[in-house]
Amino acid sequence: MAGNRSHKRLRDIKEDLFYEVVRIIMFKKSGKANLLLIAGLILWFLFSIVYLPPAWSQTGVQFETVSPENSVKQEPGENEIAMGRLQKSLDAARQDLQNTKSFLESTSPNQIGATPQEVNQKIWLLKRKISFYEQYVDAYRTIDEISQAAHFYPDTDKGLERYGKGPPYAVTVVDQLRDDIYDLNLKIDEKTALKTFLLQNQEDARDELKTSEQKLRLSTEALERRRSSENPLRLKWLRELSLLGNEVARVRVLVLKKQLETTDAIIAFNRKELALLEQYFERVSSDVAFTKQDLDRKLTAIKKEKEQLETLYSEATERDKVNQEKLRQARQALLAGKASDLAGNSVARRQLEVFQAWADTSSQIADMYFIILSGLDVEKILWEERYLLANDRDSVELKKAADRLEIIISRLREFQAYTSSSLELSQSLVANQQRRAEADAISEEEQVFVLEILEAYQARADFLSQNIPKTNDVIRNTERFLNEVRGHRKRLTITERIAGLFDHGGAFLVSFWNYELFAVDDTIFIDGEKVTGQRAVTIGKILTALMILIIGFLLSTPLKNKIGAISARHFKVAAPGVILIEKIFIIIVFISLVIFALMTVKIPLTVFAFMGGALAIGVGFGAQNLINNFISGIILLMEQPIKVDDIIEIDGMSGTVVSVGARCSQVRRFDGIDILVPNSEFLQKNVVNWTLSDSQLRLTIKFGVAYGSHTRNVSQIVSRVLEEHGRILKNPAPCILFDDFGDSALIFTVYFWVNIDPEMTYRIIASDFRHMLGKRLDESGIVIAFPQHDVHLDAGKPIQVSLVPCSATSGDENG
Repeated sequence: MAGNRSHKRLRDIKEDLFYEVVRIIMFKKSGKANLLLIAGLILWFLFSIVYLPPAWSQTGVQFETVSPENSVKQEPGENEIAMGRLQKSLDAARQDLQNTKSFLESTSPNQIGATPQEVNQKIWLLKRKISFYEQYVDAYRTIDEISQAAHFYPDTDKGLERYGKGPPYAVTVVDQLRDDIYDLNLKIDEKTALKTFLLQNQEDARDELKTSEQKLRLSTEALERRRSSENPLRLKWLRELSLLGNEVARVRVLVLKKQLETTDAIIAFNRKELALLEQYFERVSSDVAFTKQDLDRKLTAIKKEKEQLETLYSEATERDKVNQEKLRQARQALLAGKASDLAGNSVARRQLEVFQAWADTSSQIADMYFIILSGLDVEKILWEERYLLANDRDSVELKKAADRLEIIISRLREFQAYTSSSLELSQSLVANQQRRAEADAISEEEQVFVLEILEAYQARADFLSQNIPKTNDVIRNTERFLNEVRGHRKRLTITERIAGLFDHGGAFLVSFWNYELFAVDDTIFIDGEKVTGQRAVTIGKILTALMILIIGFLLSTPLKNKIGAISARHFKVAAPGVILIEKIFIIIVFISLVIFALMTVKIPLTVFAFMGGALAIGVGFGAQNLINNFISGIILLMEQPIKVDDIIEIDGMSGTVVSVGARCSQVRRFDGIDILVPNSEFLQKNVVNWTLSDSQLRLTIKFGVAYGSHTRNVSQIVSRVLEEHGRILKNPAPCILFDDFGDSALIFTVYFWVNIDPEMTYRIIASDFRHMLGKRLDESGIVIAFPQHDVHLDAGKPIQVSLVPCSATSGDENG
């Protein structure tokens, strides 16, 4: 403190000299003044160099002795020296704060050129300075503790001694290790988040330091160029305030740097400890004994806790009933109150709010107790299953247990989110009621109601805060069991894994086979009694029914062919009739197989009633076309307006009928392309069946001969050609007609009959007839006429004829 006072005295001398020089320059213009100016400047310069310390050291703290760059690497002795120096600086800061408070209590702010706000700011800066020094000391102390703890790391064997004797190790040892690892991971996460926070603060501290240095420079310059009208005490005060702010900013930067190093050291230490615990866990988890005594102790503890909670749940339920009844009576009283009694209604409404708050609180507490009891039941089942799996590590059961645990954890997570939201809501309600109670405008009467509501909400928040950790414990126990199951699965041998694959496959097939699609109502006989119940329709039943249908169809196909052959051979049934018989047989077999299959797998026929709505909608929107074509096919098979091998024409398309199906018929055109025609088309449109009654077709051929030909000779030539052609029928007899005197020829028409076949030979017959007729007419000198016209000119007047030159013609054409 004496050194600080001497430095302060020297600064005052320096400032007085500076101001005196400035005064001489401003107001003295003589040579003597110039000499005094030079002498003053020299004297001021000597004082600056010899007596005054540099500006960066005016904080009174030797920061270089506690440089954070090497703080972690320092020996314990060096750490103690640095902590001793920091402790002295801390004591000095505390003394400075005490002196400042004493000085300001006896001195008015105006006497030192300050405002009340600036006085408070200085006190705040001094307190902040003390806080930073305390953090600085704590950081060094933490580094020292970490260094000492690192020397006492036990090896793996010695470290396991604190977890009990073994191997084999008790299951509680495994749980304790899991808890320790879990807690250590939380510590690492916490310190990692703290490091991120410190890094952000470090950037802010550096910005604050730059700003404080700028303020310090400005305040120093303002003091140096002080004018006569300015208060020197005010300027000195502002500079001292800036100097203190700069010192606090510097200490903050150094503290944050040291805290970052301390945090890194803690994280490294915790990670080293975590690695050691994981080694412990690997050794312990490979040799664990879960005895029946361990299970009984755990179940006994759960039973005892459940009995206590059941008592609390019963009490909470009774309180909830009472509160709900009070709430109901308060509502009835409010509804029965008179509207004119405003004061009474106001009190009733406030009382209703109180009852509502207590009713909500008691209801949620009762629900929470019930959920906690359910969680204990889950925990009991988990421990029992854990015991079974620990002593019988079946691959299939491990897989099922893992799947069940994941589902349980997901449900518990959802409940955890619900309870967290409830707690947040309760805390918000408490905060709102506290603000209402602290409001200035609230009356004493209203404050009583607000405090009662606050008490209800506070009880609700306290209860949730106390019991939410129980839910977290259930989640942790479930996750612990899941990790143990996963560990068992990892340690399975190759033989167990291969066996597990077959077991998994078999279990999957069984679950797939028994998967229930839906259920239908049916009458079930149990011990001779008729009971109305439901039968499940599973994938296995449907596949079995389909197998019966497929096998039945495969066996019925040869039987269908046998029945068709017998019908054609013994009963002389035509081919279309045989097809009809076969199709009716297939329909009967299909219906019989469906009924037999449903009865075999015990699927009631009421399943069709279940499907009736969907089937009706399907018929209404699309299946009507299928049914229409199906019924049309039956009509075609029974009435036989068209048959197989008939030659038909429909919609301008001609061809031979190949088959008549249940939905459509196959027609092969004469060019070899098969066309599928819906059966309804044959009943709704005009169809030409060329072979419905017989296979004869009359062809018509027209031709013309030149004028001047002998018509009788033409008829005789045509008659001979008809006789010579071997495929033209004699009965009915052909007919030759001289039809007309055409514009350019004498028109003849020939009618004759031929047999129709699917190869379309009637066109070939017509073509051959034309070839033969043309040859015979040509041999007889009769010419087949071609179109011709006679042009007649009116010669009543002379016809003028003139020759036009080519050039002129070309010019005209071009022009």
